[in-house]
Amino acid sequence: KSLSKIEQTLSSPLPIMYMKPPPDQQLYERQQFLLDQLSNGYELIANQYPQPNKFVYRNKIIYQTENFDEKLSLIKDLTRELTQMTTLRLLNYFNLIPEFQLLSQQEKKTILTQNMLTVFMFHGALTYNADNDTFVDRTLADDPYDAKYLLYVYGPKVYDNFIALAKVLCSVIYQSIDDKQFEEHSHTLYLLLMVVLLFSNDFHANAIEDKQSKLSKIQHNYIDIACRLLHDRFGFTPGRRLFQKLFPLLIGKY
Repeated sequence: KSLSKIEQTLSSPLPIMYMKPPPDQQLYERQQFLLDQLSNGYELIANQYPQPNKFVYRNKIIYQTENFDEKLSLIKDLTRELTQMTTLRLLNYFNLIPEFQLLSQQEKKTILTQNMLTVFMFHGALTYNADNDTFVDRTLADDPYDAKYLLYVYGPKVYDNFIALAKVLCSVIYQSIDDKQFEEHSHTLYLLLMVVLLFSNDFHANAIEDKQSKLSKIQHNYIDIACRLLHDRFGFTPGRRLFQKLFPLLIGKY
């Protein structure tokens, strides 16, 4: 379900976004402060919830294990631990978002239940390295997770679909990376995009209209911030081009 939603392409023109600082300078400065808080906060959270100590040598053990059942058990165990670590990181990252903090417990539960898997998959897709077929956050000191493990745990269909999605997203966001600074800016961008996905207006048909409106306003605020980030960090033309390529991949969630 979530994979197909992210994969959907845009069927109508993108909304017009003016990628420039808002006329309210104080608002602009608050948004820049928020970007720093989210980026630095995520790095601190990753340090607070590091990979399991056994992660490095576990890869070696898996590689050397010939018995299929034993190998599968080791891979599932490693995948489970990595999933738990990533989930903890994301949940704590969400708590850095001011609008998320203001939601009621029921509202938090609702959007996490409906959108957490999508955010999790988006996060995973953007840590994919096509050169060696692994997943690893480019800005952290994590050790890579072999993408082929997905074949063992979920089967070839999930692996093929997920890798195809990952290649598309990474080719868009990490296009023309020539230096570490560009990569860091891209990382900040995808932290913002996870917020956009988290606040996707995906309530059931009988959902209360004002709750839908609340989520929509929050989401569009972060789309606006993402557009300004593209303009500030990448320049107007490259930023607009990146926006036009990237947001159709996410628009299916709006």
